[in-house]
Parts: sequence; structure tokens; C-alpha cells
Amino acid sequence: MKSRLLWGVVLGTAVSSLGIVTGCQPSGKGAVGKRPLVAVDLAPNSGDYTINKVGILTYRNGTDNEKAREMTRFVIAALVRSGKYQFTKSGSLERDARRSDAAGEFDRLVDVWEHRRTLNKADVASLCKKTGYDALIVYEITEWAQEKLDVTQEGTSNTTVGLRMELWADDGTRIWNASGMKVERSPSYNPEINVRSTQNGQAVRNEGLVPDPPLIEPVAQEVADDVVKTLPQLNDKPAAAPAAAPAASDGR
Repeated sequence: MKSRLLWGVVLGTAVSSLGIVTGCQPSGKGAVGKRPLVAVDLAPNSGDYTINKVGILTYRNGTDNEKAREMTRFVIAALVRSGKYQFTKSGSLERDARRSDAAGEFDRLVDVWEHRRTLNKADVASLCKKTGYDALIVYEITEWAQEKLDVTQEGTSNTTVGLRMELWADDGTRIWNASGMKVERSPSYNPEINVRSTQNGQAVRNEGLVPDPPLIEPVAQEVADDVVKTLPQLNDKPAAAPAAAPAASDGR
């Protein structure tokens, strides 16, 4: 594996022949949360590929929360800002596929990612060959939750975001796989110091003192940014200047 492939180890790392795990560091915000923990696998022959044009094929919502689709705009923004490749969103990729007699491959790949969380090697190779793409990206939102403490509970209200991404080369090889998750916690809450009065011997607490879970948008962007940072740049040209992030959409 070429040494340039280790550029993406950015957070304090442990490297093995099987993959890279980027470590946790303080967020710098004075909060309880840490930087997302990102686990990375690179194919042993990753350095043999030259990639410039990448299609964002589709995403999968691996949670039971419909709001998780909001993660797509943070993923796309992180990819575009990285400037590592020429990224094409799924709508444009689909149009290219249908114009190039590759609609069947496109539809099958979207379906198999949704239902089996993988891609078919032959369809990846055929789609890329017909459309001229060097690689495809797929991703899954694995966590998207905000949990607020009950007024009688001790602890923290939490926000959790998780993401898994994969890069597949034009010969149908999965050459990069990364997953990250972050739990951002509110300040600690103790119900025993939130007693304003008693009625018939029962404590009465002020529900307004229970901390809300942290905002999910900053956590989502941090997770997306840190996962995308580990995406290897497999081309011989300098990265293109980062473009403006696209308008919000469902990412498909």
C-alpha cells in the first residue's frame, strides 16, 4: 500500500494491516462529548487505483427515525468541501445511467444496498463502464437519536449520530469502508437538587430544569466531516478547490 494512503489518519491513530482506527480527542468546546470515533478499512491494493469522478449512488436509513434522512445534506456537504474528487449526486448519476443503457444496473444496486447493505460487483463494474464513473459511494445512517431525561432521572440528555460509508471502484472492488459515531451529552442533571416543594409527602420538581439533548445538526456535521476525512485521495492530481455545499435535499 502506498504511503500516501495513510494521509487520512487525522485524529490520533492506531494502524494495523487490517485497517485504521482514529482515536477520540477533546472537542474543544468545553462539552462532555469527544470527537467521533472512526473505524476505517482500506483494501490492500487501494494504491493501484486512480479515481477522479465519483457518483454518490444512494443512502440507507438504518434507523427507525424518519428524520435521519436529514443526515444526507451533511454527508454531501462534507464530500463536496473535501475537494478530493468530482462528486455527482444520485439524481445526476441516475440520469447518466438511463442515458447509457445502465438503468438496470443502477436500480439493482440501489435495491441491494437498501435490503442487503452491500453492492453487486458485476453491476458496479458495468454501471461504471457504461457511464464513465471511476467509483461509487454509498452510505448508511446508523444512528440518529435524541433522548431527554425524565424529571426523576439522574444523568444526561444525549444526542447520538452514526454513519457508515463505502467507496467502490470501477472493477467492483470495495476499496474503502469507514464508520463513525458520536454521543454528545448535555450537562449532568440530579433530580435530588431539583425539588421545589412537596405535596402530600411527594416531591414536586421543575421539569424546566431538565436539560435538553444537544442540537443534532452540529453533531451530524462533525460525524460526516470526520468520516469523510478518512476517504483516501486516489488520484495523481491536486485536490480540486472545495465547492460550495449543495442545497439541502434527500441526498438521492
